[in-house]
Amino acid sequence: MVSAPVRLAVNRVLTLVVRMVLLVGSLRHAGRLGPLRSVSTATRPLHAGRRTGYPYPAVVRVYLCRHAQAVAGEPDELRELTSEGFEQAKALGARLAALPAPPQLVLTSPLLRARQTAAEIAKEIGAPVRVEEALAPGATAATLSAALTDEAGPVATVGHQPDCSEIALAVLGRDPGFPVAGMAELELIA
Repeated sequence: MVSAPVRLAVNRVLTLVVRMVLLVGSLRHAGRLGPLRSVSTATRPLHAGRRTGYPYPAVVRVYLCRHAQAVAGEPDELRELTSEGFEQAKALGARLAALPAPPQLVLTSPLLRARQTAAEIAKEIGAPVRVEEALAPGATAATLSAALTDEAGPVATVGHQPDCSEIALAVLGRDPGFPVAGMAELELIA
């Protein structure tokens, strides 16, 4: 079995190789393949993605968040935040607002506790909220990446356990741990 640091290093190298192949392919297709020094990021953004018309994928900064503390009970979809959970969500929003690159959008699972957490975060950072089915329980790095296709980022997402840990493990090569209202920063190819 491959260790997590080796898996992370391989993932990063493969990501760089894919980016270079896509860049060379787009330059060759456009008839602009020349010395590397002629490629200007001022006229051709490094991580442009589909939004800008360049064929190579965008890298989106994601603040992967777990919902705040919720009441126990059934049905699971309708569990609300506790009063402590609302405070945790506000604190998480303040933490995100204080970042050098705060989120411009909050994507959330359709479950009530996640939507309530997202609403508190959005109030703190002044960003819109969008319910995203891809963040429902069972979310993966691939479904999250697909949900980010048209986003420029940074984006905050609100999801569930064990999904947050599994996504972080797939992208970072390690699980930073996700207590309620926990957050990890990562970059995904959208």
